[in-house]
Amino acid sequence: MRKILLLGAACLVGLSVHAQVELGSCSGAPEPSAEVLKAEQALDRNDLNMARVYLNAALRKSPEQSVHLNYLNAEMNVLMGKVDMAS
Repeated sequence: MRKILLLGAACLVGLSVHAQVELGSCSGAPEPSAEVLKAEQALDRNDLNMARVYLNAALRKSPEQSVHLNYLNAEMNVLMGKVDMAS
């Protein structure tokens, strides 16, 4: 089952590369911190180096942002072509 999901995700990589990353509202999750929002913007610009910097800063400063951080880390891995690490 996992291989099928990874294959499906790999097929969608080409489609999602040009899509904008967007954080949704998660019930029970805090509002995204400034670092998380900057990481989101960096991913929208396809600036993966700065996105990594902002995500690392957010992890240090705001570990309670784990829902947003996990999502953006997965998005970054997809953009980098590391679909197997995007889970």
